[in-house]
Amino acid sequence: MEAAPYARRVLGNNLRTEEQVREMSMLHGFETIFRHYRFAMRSFARHGGAYLLATAILALGIGLSVAMFSLVQAVVLSPLPFPNQESIQMVWKTDAQNNGNLVGELAFPELQDLQENIKDLEYAALIPAALYGNGRVLQAGTAEPVQIESCPVTADFFRVLGVTPMLGHDFETKDQDPGSSPVVILSHSVWREHFASNHKVIGQQIRLNGVRHTVIGVMAADVDFPRGARLWVPIRTDTRRSLTYLQAVVRMKPGASIETLRIAVNRTFQLQASDHPEEYPQSQRAVVTPIATYLTGSSKAQLLLSLAASLLLLLSACVSASNLFLSRAMVRRREVLTRTSLGASTFQILSQFAVEGLLAASIATVAGSVLAVGTIRVLIHLAPPDIPRIEIAGVNLSALVFAASTALCAAVACAIGPALLVRKTAWKACYAKAACAPLVPEPAGDCRTFSSSLKRHSQLPFLLWDCCCLSVTGRCYRPI
Repeated sequence: MEAAPYARRVLGNNLRTEEQVREMSMLHGFETIFRHYRFAMRSFARHGGAYLLATAILALGIGLSVAMFSLVQAVVLSPLPFPNQESIQMVWKTDAQNNGNLVGELAFPELQDLQENIKDLEYAALIPAALYGNGRVLQAGTAEPVQIESCPVTADFFRVLGVTPMLGHDFETKDQDPGSSPVVILSHSVWREHFASNHKVIGQQIRLNGVRHTVIGVMAADVDFPRGARLWVPIRTDTRRSLTYLQAVVRMKPGASIETLRIAVNRTFQLQASDHPEEYPQSQRAVVTPIATYLTGSSKAQLLLSLAASLLLLLSACVSASNLFLSRAMVRRREVLTRTSLGASTFQILSQFAVEGLLAASIATVAGSVLAVGTIRVLIHLAPPDIPRIEIAGVNLSALVFAASTALCAAVACAIGPALLVRKTAWKACYAKAACAPLVPEPAGDCRTFSSSLKRHSQLPFLLWDCCCLSVTGRCYRPI
């Protein structure tokens, strides 16, 4: 009978030993997190107003930032469907006497000038400087005629881009001859909409503006250059240098640089001015632009600026949510003191606040992702038609990773205020002093927290104004 008390004195309390063994188990951490989540859900249910507003603010910031990131990724960050796109350059002219403001277009004979004088070119082609105005009336079989935008190009156009037709073959040099039979290459959308994706379309005769053309190829779905072109036809050879309506698209040889190409093109234009002074001024200069920059144009800077603005909005949302969580931590001071007196460690208290912040951020991320989908559709509908590839924007894997990153930042923002509050010994003393004191707001003239505003106001504008004041001043309840 004396062995059991002696063993307890030597080995310690059985319950304490069982608790220590259970804390060493891998499942203990999951059990603790699950308890924190259950407690957080109960807190959200009891005080839904403050947490709901904080979650809504975060969802708005996350949704807009994810939407803008998706647009930037589709238009700016995603690579073009052309291999080695950095080797593809657009070439045209400008007039140095007009400070580079006058854009000069090229004539058909200048293609041969570029090919003969520039050794760093692998392929060179010409396209119209303006696509609009090249529409043709398509009539296939017995179907109704339809207006379709076409693009006249020279024979090496698709070789410059580094793509080949998915059906049929590419243009040949003989197709440019004035007496050759008219041919056409269809875009994937025209092939699908007007020919029902028929693989036997190659070799068929269709009418463009009443002229019979032979279909020799069908391009892949991702080939959309120039933007809006749905048919490609060969440009007929023309020796007139006064007929300027074209621009060049070239592919550099491996190892060539843009600066080297620009110097070579300038030298070629100077030779033109010397050989044909009646056609070309001495002040003409070359403009060489990468194809990605040519396609995005000013939309790149606008989208990046919009993304930066959405990130600032997200930062403001995180600050506002952090202040709301901080005000809730002040209201819960008695709860914190009670848990601490019952043996809860600082780490456990911090873990509880962290789980609450993570839960709010997770809910906000889901709601923000849904909001981003709708926002993207609206922005695509309202966007100008000259922004390339904006129609492929969507909430994809990269956007979800970005949303998860913003959720992590939001969770940290929601938990950082209460965490700093708990860890500071001065605030702990303030907690202890105010444990039995009533809770009163700041004097008149100062900002009220969301809790008092929720009781005093029933209209959303007043609540939003109080949250803005709280995020700016950082003031909350003062213990007495």
